[in-house]
Amino acid sequence: MMDRVYTYAYPNARVRTLKTELLSEEKILSLIHVKDVQEMVAVLEETPYREYLVELSVLYQGADLIEMALAKSLEDASVKLLALSPGPAKKTIQALLEKWDIHNLRTVLNAKKYGKSFEEIEPYLVFAGSFTKDEIKKLMEQRDVEQVVHALAGTKYEQVLTPQLDEYKKTGNMMPLINALYKSYYDGLIHNVLMRFGDEVITKECLKAEIDARNIMSLMRLKHEGIEESDIPKFMIEGGNLTEKELLDLARSKDVVEVVGKLKPYYDLTPGLEDYKKRKTLIPLENILERVVLERNIEKLSMGSLSLSLIVLYMYLKENEVSNIRKIARAKEFGVAPEKIEEYVIGMGKHSILGKKIER
Repeated sequence: MMDRVYTYAYPNARVRTLKTELLSEEKILSLIHVKDVQEMVAVLEETPYREYLVELSVLYQGADLIEMALAKSLEDASVKLLALSPGPAKKTIQALLEKWDIHNLRTVLNAKKYGKSFEEIEPYLVFAGSFTKDEIKKLMEQRDVEQVVHALAGTKYEQVLTPQLDEYKKTGNMMPLINALYKSYYDGLIHNVLMRFGDEVITKECLKAEIDARNIMSLMRLKHEGIEESDIPKFMIEGGNLTEKELLDLARSKDVVEVVGKLKPYYDLTPGLEDYKKRKTLIPLENILERVVLERNIEKLSMGSLSLSLIVLYMYLKENEVSNIRKIARAKEFGVAPEKIEEYVIGMGKHSILGKKIER
């Protein structure tokens, strides 16, 4: 016990200080109800995001300015978190931050497929992992998706992506490439949560729920697109709470509606079914799934004391704050009504005042 106190007392105190800089849910609600993006910027200038907004306002404006400020803030928070993490936690935090490498590579691959420039995707990039801005720029200089993969020579990502290139060239489907990246990420992540004090099991449980969410999203997309049952298992990621048998049973579902029905004992997505049927888009179901998993994980991590849990909790909270503000900024840009925006922001736990209340 004393070993754990000595290891985590200072880092956890620093994390609690960082948490005080997060925006309140009342502040997020005020952002939802401002008139436009310009008013959003004005409100955010009264928060810790001010320094980033002022610095970047010379080059960017509107929603792009907010996106860039959020990314820079997230990058700085990640650097701080890694620096204050004690030895036993540092490897885990580094592995968790690799999600931003995956995010950036996914963004680059999609940009190459659809002919986007670096300037067009820059607001969506987050340099909180190992890739630098210059390295991503160099990848964007490549001719096409295949050349991007070859430009990753010497990294594990080339080995991960190369076996998927033939299928991509035959079908033009990006899903095998993107899924391979996430498989690599979660395989490495589970093994990098070192069990030193025992309570690291909470972090592992959260990661298992993330894997479930990734598998469920893949299943729903594949069913939505009418992909054959026999092709679905290769897109599944091992290590989640849902067993191989349960995933195979979900794969045998005739459509998305049946998948959602079978999932109800584990993840209740039924509140989004009516919207899915009406709009023929998976976004309502994916949003509910993201909300349920995040709220459960926040609740679990909040129970930790003098442990890795509080460091990981801050990561979740900061990333969720950034995600919420991004959603609001883009929604304001397109004139979405405040009450509709409220449905898509995600609160900080089951007692949150944000978003739709999901029955559990």
